[in-house]
Amino acid sequence: MKTTFFEKVTVRIKKDKKYLKYIQIIRKYDNSLSMTQIKDAMEKGEVVFGYDPSHNPIIHSGKDNSGVLLSEIFLKTLRELKKTGADMTVTAGGMEYVEFAKVSVSKGNIDKLIENLFETADGGVAFEAIEKLKKAAKKSEAKRPSVIEAMMKYSDQTNLSHMKSLIIPTINRLVKENEFQYENFYKSKIENGDHAETYYAIEGYSKIMQKSAYNYLVDTLLARRLDMECEGLIVREISHLSNQPFAKDAPYEFRDWKESDLKLAEIEKWKKEGYPDGIEC
Repeated sequence: MKTTFFEKVTVRIKKDKKYLKYIQIIRKYDNSLSMTQIKDAMEKGEVVFGYDPSHNPIIHSGKDNSGVLLSEIFLKTLRELKKTGADMTVTAGGMEYVEFAKVSVSKGNIDKLIENLFETADGGVAFEAIEKLKKAAKKSEAKRPSVIEAMMKYSDQTNLSHMKSLIIPTINRLVKENEFQYENFYKSKIENGDHAETYYAIEGYSKIMQKSAYNYLVDTLLARRLDMECEGLIVREISHLSNQPFAKDAPYEFRDWKESDLKLAEIEKWKKEGYPDGIEC
């Protein structure tokens, strides 16, 4: 789904060292605005330019007379400004469109990003919010736990099925070793029957639990409840954590694994011996 505006949109941009580049982009959209007008509006914090959906004409190209709606040119302009690094505030009907905002680690903006993530039905907007939240969490250790918790809650509640699994690798990059408080989240994803969520959750569970992951992962493997790719990943994860050579001669791609590659008898014996570490090669 594309971003659609139903009310008049205003754009404010903070003046910085790249303001001349912003002016060049804006004047391609509206050449009636002078450089001085745009520069002054940036300096004063006033509206720089905008778009009125009640006036959305088709703009014709001088070359081949092909046409494109003004709304599409406006959106392209916003995206180009964002890509260039503009710190802008895009509002319509009293609502700020955070997908065009520059990342900030302020409490207020974190809350807006989370709110936008839960309210949008647009996968593109959701992805943008997740990326901004990830960057904000990496910049601020104080905000990291609240971002992780929001993302975990979102993965449970979103109706966008493709986002359920896509968000887990992001969570995996934010969590740290020995953060056992997230154990139940990962277990619920491993056990929910969705291949992609299960796969990525195995990686996250192994990361936070480290050697404490052995019992659960080995029991899950021996119960044979998962598909071959997920079971292969378990073998590779416990091999990595323990320095045991269970995955040494197995195919690189899990889809090429056979049951014999799982080394179930060896792993069961290893469990009975109390999960001893191997010798690092």
